[in-house]
Amino acid sequence: MKPQTKAKIGAATLAVTTLFSSLGATGCPQPSGPTEKEAEKPEIRTKTIEFKRRALIFDVKYEALPSAAAPAYLDYLETRLGVVVNGEDELSVESTDYLISKGNRFNIVIGDAGPDQGIEWNIVTQSFEIREGWISTASGSDLRLGMMMGAFRTVEIAAVGSNARETVRLAKEKADVKAFADAVIAQIPQSQTAINQKILLDRALQNGHAGCLTLI
Repeated sequence: MKPQTKAKIGAATLAVTTLFSSLGATGCPQPSGPTEKEAEKPEIRTKTIEFKRRALIFDVKYEALPSAAAPAYLDYLETRLGVVVNGEDELSVESTDYLISKGNRFNIVIGDAGPDQGIEWNIVTQSFEIREGWISTASGSDLRLGMMMGAFRTVEIAAVGSNARETVRLAKEKADVKAFADAVIAQIPQSQTAINQKILLDRALQNGHAGCLTLI
């Protein structure tokens, strides 16, 4: 073997030996960044529900993980709202017309706020509120028509820059009237006519206290 060839082989052997020694001391290169999947954080999602060719729109806001499927209560809520909004009886029509007279787009917030059962209008946040813990297990007629009609009829749009104390006072008054209206509707027999139902509900909304309750 020629001296030049021996020199080249020696140099190559030395380079390989040095490389393995370096890897043994430092270990194989590791990919940069986290090696475990980061925990997901809940995010605010919005489902838009449209009625009457977009004449009335509800934006339902709820919290969920990014990878989570849409909760079943969204379809349930849309179905129950449709019973009132698309209803042809006098109470449904008047309640829906009143709501549309206040605007054509409203938020419905699903969360920790709101009544123990049903739906209500919050004049401070300017949105409808429903408790997530309740709506997630609601079914059938749990979300009653009277609850939705009462909520529709208590909608008031706060003026920009209105006094905060006055806003809270109005909210309380409307809540009292709504509670009374719900009590009236709960006592209406299923066989009673829509005309008598309208009279009872109108009387409830006008007077706003239980002392005026007289069933027809």
